[in-house]
Amino acid sequence: LYILLKITQDFTTKIKQVRNAVIAQEQQMQAVTNKAIVVLTKNEEVLNQYLSSLIPLRNVLEAIFSGRYISLYEKDYDLLQDLMIALKQSEDLCSISIKSIRSLRDSYQILFTNDVNKTIKLLTAITIIFTIPTIIASIYGMNVKLPLETNPHAFLIIINITIVISLISVFIFARKKWL
Repeated sequence: LYILLKITQDFTTKIKQVRNAVIAQEQQMQAVTNKAIVVLTKNEEVLNQYLSSLIPLRNVLEAIFSGRYISLYEKDYDLLQDLMIALKQSEDLCSISIKSIRSLRDSYQILFTNDVNKTIKLLTAITIIFTIPTIIASIYGMNVKLPLETNPHAFLIIINITIVISLISVFIFARKKWL
């Protein structure tokens, strides 16, 4: 029983170390790196392995506690009961830590999604802003009759119209917070 108590205490110590690492990572949520995600995933794997080891250990202790396999003295029952309480606490701590990791991973996913959405909006706005002058230049690059083709200031007028339309586009996208 003392060996099982020592094993349970070691599990609890290791689980607390992983939990502290997860808490530290939660506090640095803005500095998300690939390395941080890999560490988070490894911590989750470790905690899942601990949990999968603790559950059979609890089953063994419950079988021992039933008295069907080993005869126990009163002192042994007390120690076994303490051991089962410690084991249950370790399981609970492990489960809570796994839930925290999943929650943190979901938060990271939301942050990444928001960053991708902002980037796509920005690139879309820039593409539209640059497309307007390209379309106007393409139209005037054709060999067909166009308005202002006989006007000596046609080039400046077209450039100014293009700039105004582009600035209006920039204003609209800035107002929608795409830029």
